[in-house]
Amino acid sequence: MQTHTILVTQAEYDKASDVFAAAPGLDCRPAPADEAALAALVRDTGCRAVVLGVAPYRDALYDALADNAGENGALIVRFGLGTDGINKPCVAAKGLTLVNTPVDIQTSVAELTIFMIGALMRRIPRLDKSIRNGDFTAICGRELCGQTFTSRAIWWPSDRSFRPAARPGNIPSGSRRRAVAPTRDNRDRR
Repeated sequence: MQTHTILVTQAEYDKASDVFAAAPGLDCRPAPADEAALAALVRDTGCRAVVLGVAPYRDALYDALADNAGENGALIVRFGLGTDGINKPCVAAKGLTLVNTPVDIQTSVAELTIFMIGALMRRIPRLDKSIRNGDFTAICGRELCGQTFTSRAIWWPSDRSFRPAARPGNIPSGSRRRAVAPTRDNRDRR
C-alpha cells in the first residue's frame, strides 16, 4: 500500500499522536512549527500535506507546498477552530486547498469555557495577581451551584455544535433547554 507523508507541527502531533501514528496509508510525522524549517522539511520529503497549529505562516511554506503539488494539488489542514495564522490570499494564489478541523475540538472549547466561567466566579485571576504581588488577603468567590448565567452560545451535545443563545427559534423543538436572562438574584453584586 502506498503511503502519503503528512507533516504535523509538533504541538498538534502531540495532542493526537496515537491517531496520527495509526492512520492507515499515511506517514504522519512531527515537524517544526517554524515556517522556514517546515518549508525546508516539506521540500526535503516531497510532502504535499501539512497539519498546522496557530503559528503564523506568511509565504515560504506555501511556496514549498506549491512546488510539490504537481497535478494532484496540496493540502493545508488547520488543526482547531478557524484559520488564524494562515495567509489565505497566498493559499488561493498558489492553488492550495485549505481546511480546518473545528468539530474535533468543540468539546475541548466547551470545557474550557466552563472552566473559565468557574475561574471568574471564584475570582482566580484576581487571587493569582494578589498572591504574586505578595498579598495573601482572602478574596471571596461565588458559588456556581444554584446560579444561572447567560451565554452568547449554547453547547448542544446531541449534535456536537455551538449555537447562539437568546435568539428566537434556535432551540430545537421538544428541547427542555432554554436561554435564561440574568436576574437581579443571579447577578454578581460587588
